[in-house]
Amino acid sequence: MTAKWLLAISWGNPVTYLLEGCRYLLAGTSQPIFLLIALCVLSLTALSSVIFALKSASKIRR
Repeated sequence: MTAKWLLAISWGNPVTYLLEGCRYLLAGTSQPIFLLIALCVLSLTALSSVIFALKSASKIRR
């Protein structure tokens, strides 16, 4: 990527880290740090979605 605005957006986008982590696992063409960041992003996203689902389920039961 050569566009400066695209690079700035990609560093702030969590999906970028997930894609780069997958690329590191599959092809080994990316830096290993992206895999760690991707795992952290995935863990936080999964945890927050479970918490949101539990809160929504408790509101529906009331």
